[in-house]
Amino acid sequence: MEDFSKPIPDLDYSEFKQLMCFSLPLKESNNSIAFIEDSLVIDFLYLVYELHRDDLLALDQKSQKLLGSKLKLSTENYGLSVFNLGLWEPLDSDESKWIRNIKILISSKESLTDEKYSTSDLRDLKLDPQ
Repeated sequence: MEDFSKPIPDLDYSEFKQLMCFSLPLKESNNSIAFIEDSLVIDFLYLVYELHRDDLLALDQKSQKLLGSKLKLSTENYGLSVFNLGLWEPLDSDESKWIRNIKILISSKESLTDEKYSTSDLRDLKLDPQ
């Protein structure tokens, strides 16, 4: 019987990413890593937003605008990540600017590669800011 009382060895993030690349096909490992990173970014930004909204964190006007822009972009990146993992698909009938921007990211990625890969090379694509 295996002894589960032994401590698990430390694993830093770069080692975790290498482990993902060795244990999954490249496309799936890249999509999984992008999903994890996008999830962390959006969670952090929403935490900052909630702290500011509850008056626990003071932000000047410039920082508030920057936070709003980063939240929007991170939400779009997250939408692309969950689409790439097959967890969500935007409705064809939804033409809101936010969903439209995610559809543009999806289409751009698919047209560049003819298949779905990670989102890392589309992060700087300039889209409609509203």
